[in-house]
Amino acid sequence: MNQARVNVCAFIMWAVLLLLFPYDIRAQSTGICDRTTQIQAEILIRLKIKECGDVTSGQLAAIDLIDSRDANISELKKGDFEGLIGLQSLNLFGDSFSSLPVNLFHGLSDLR
Repeated sequence: MNQARVNVCAFIMWAVLLLLFPYDIRAQSTGICDRTTQIQAEILIRLKIKECGDVTSGQLAAIDLIDSRDANISELKKGDFEGLIGLQSLNLFGDSFSSLPVNLFHGLSDLR
C-alpha cells in the first residue's frame, strides 16, 4: 500500500474515532505535576496558571518557548517536554547535564 493510501486510511480511522468518542482534546488534563520542578514552573509561568493539575493538553501545545536558563537544572526527566508540540525555542543555557533521557525531545518537530 502506498504512503498516500496509508495516510488517508489513518485519517479516516482518526475521524471515525472522534465521531464515536467525542470530547474536547484541548480540555484533557496532562498531569505535568510529575515533571522536573523547574520545567513545571516554567510551564505554569508561561500559561499564567497556579496549579499543575489545571494544565490541559491544548494549553501545552500552544507553548512556543521554554526559557529555563540558569535554573540550576542538573537532571531532566523523561516526559518533561511531552505535549509541547508547538515548542520552537528551548533555552537551557547555564544548566549542566551529565546525561539526558532517551527520546527526551521526541515529538518536538517545531524546535529550532
